[in-house]
Amino acid sequence: MGDASLRTIFEGLSWAVEQGADIINLSLGLQYYEPQFALVFDMLIEQYGILPIAAIGNENHGNTSSPGNARNAFSVGALEKLAAKKLEVAPFSSGASLYFPGEVPQLIHKPDVVAPGVQVYSCIPPEKRPGGVYEYTYMDGTSMATPHAAGVAALLMSACPDATPERIIEVLKETARHPQGVAKRPDNRWGQGFIQPLAAMQALVS
Repeated sequence: MGDASLRTIFEGLSWAVEQGADIINLSLGLQYYEPQFALVFDMLIEQYGILPIAAIGNENHGNTSSPGNARNAFSVGALEKLAAKKLEVAPFSSGASLYFPGEVPQLIHKPDVVAPGVQVYSCIPPEKRPGGVYEYTYMDGTSMATPHAAGVAALLMSACPDATPERIIEVLKETARHPQGVAKRPDNRWGQGFIQPLAAMQALVS
């Protein structure tokens, strides 16, 4: 919900930095690759010690959205629970393998991890209906999955205030669980796998 330009997104990021944010949740997506996000993410992580976490998009497998498709983005796909408690990546959840040319060419698989993103009870702009004012509803999307990862990262930062954003990303990736095992990760559907908060905490404090 909502609308924004690249300028207003960057103004929002600047405001968050000024307010002393430790984590910035980017539940948004531009349907093209915007190279400026990689530069901004480097600055946020290295200069300000801020962890940006971005949705990968809702354009189905084979596609990605910006800023989740930046080479250094910690991007999140959407997971859903099916019958018999089986977990699968939601059909709408984006993902792709991206080639970044340069002095050292890189092939990077996005998303980095997946988190719950289907039928998530979410806040919405207040909406007047005959039964009253509604401020919450159930929603699907990688924008719903991304706050789950941001919340886990916030808990890790609270437990280990000296941990850098790079270390937080590292433990979230290395402790994620891929349904086909470690040998199959990363891929462009599950990334490293679905986040495991307790395992990530144990890895961080050990």
